[in-house]
Amino acid sequence: MGYYSDVSLVLKKDDFPRLQALSSVCKSDYVAYADDVKTFTRRDGKDWVQLIWDAVKWYPEFDEVKVIQDFIAGVPHELIVRGEDGDLDHENSTSLPDMFWV
Repeated sequence: MGYYSDVSLVLKKDDFPRLQALSSVCKSDYVAYADDVKTFTRRDGKDWVQLIWDAVKWYPEFDEVKVIQDFIAGVPHELIVRGEDGDLDHENSTSLPDMFWV
C-alpha cells in the first residue's frame, strides 16, 4: 500500500540526458519508468521535456526521488506533485508562466 501521487516534471531537453544517466544507477529507475515522456517547443523556441508519472510513490526519502530532486535543484524546472488526497505541491524555477498548461 502507501500514498500515491501524480507527478509532472518539466526540464530543458539539454538537461534530460544527464538526469537519465543519474537515474539509471538507482535500484528503481524512475526516469526510465515514467508513464509518459513528451518533448515540446515553448514559445521562446527552446525544447523542453515533460515526464509524467501516474500513481507513483513519490517519497522524498526514496533514493530514486532524491536523485531527481537533487538534480533538478540545479537546473530550470517545473514540478507538480498531486497527492491522492488532492493536495498539490509545485515549484517553478523558470520565469515561464505556463507550467500548468504544458
